[in-house]
Amino acid sequence: MEDKKPLSPHIQIYRWHISSLVSISHRITGIINILAITLICFWSASLLLGEINYHLINYFLNSFFGKFIVLALTWSFSFQALSEIRHLIMDLGYGFELKITKISGLIVIFGSLILTIVFYLLGKFFLMINATKKWIFLKVSGVVLVPLMIWFILNFITIYDQDYFIVLNFFINPLSKFLFSLFIINAYFFSALSISEVFEDYIKNDKIKNVANRLLYLSAVVIPLITIILITRL
Repeated sequence: MEDKKPLSPHIQIYRWHISSLVSISHRITGIINILAITLICFWSASLLLGEINYHLINYFLNSFFGKFIVLALTWSFSFQALSEIRHLIMDLGYGFELKITKISGLIVIFGSLILTIVFYLLGKFFLMINATKKWIFLKVSGVVLVPLMIWFILNFITIYDQDYFIVLNFFINPLSKFLFSLFIINAYFFSALSISEVFEDYIKNDKIKNVANRLLYLSAVVIPLITIILITRL
């Protein structure tokens, strides 16, 4: 009996656009991620081989190719996570307009690249940061934060009690969006480093301290990122 199930448009006659690129990449990253998880399982199990044998794996992971693979896997996980959020929103019946699908697709593509860089920096510099580096980052971010904070407070005092459209016009302005994005990123960054110093002083248990720092730095990434994504839709 002939199978009359509908088929997806052939790739050669399908007109390419952002959504198709995101859709295909979503499937590819799904395959990559299952392979990545398998490799991570082998990596964790390799600890049973002992320190000497583990050095070989560690040597590979510290090579240029090993670091490239780690970055690629980080991007793959980030891409699929953002893509799943995009699909969830569309499943709820939102974001089907052509302009919105393009914007959400670009957010997935560029957002995954930004998250890859952020997660890598968090892993390399913040989660295991020493006191000297933390002091430098804290002072630099503090200097950068001062003019941004002055700009934000002056504007906030001006518009906070105004009507909807005045506040909306402020955030619609491209320059305001850009400066506000810089402000919340830097403010969270500075605050996270400051609170981390409190953890160092008052939390004696290393495991609890590490978990607290990880949650702190994760929130310092996720909350500004979500806020920036939302205001770009205004």
